[in-house]
Amino acid sequence: MSKFLRSILVACAVSPSYAAQGCDVSLTEQYHDCVRIVDSLRPDKGGQARVFAVDGSEFTAGQARWLQGAVAQSRAGLRTR
Repeated sequence: MSKFLRSILVACAVSPSYAAQGCDVSLTEQYHDCVRIVDSLRPDKGGQARVFAVDGSEFTAGQARWLQGAVAQSRAGLRTR
């Protein structure tokens, strides 16, 4: 698993828990950067070989869909607090 992908996962997992407490500015910035990158992914088909993010990162369509789901869960967690 790439270092970039791991950082996205950590940011998505940690952000909802800190949102209610007024989290660290750098963590918030990292979260918003990750969301921007994930939101830029546009997989057309599940079996698509490559999907490129706005920063040039490369993912499979399956990885892109998974990341989009993780961000959606993160956003849902932020709305319920």
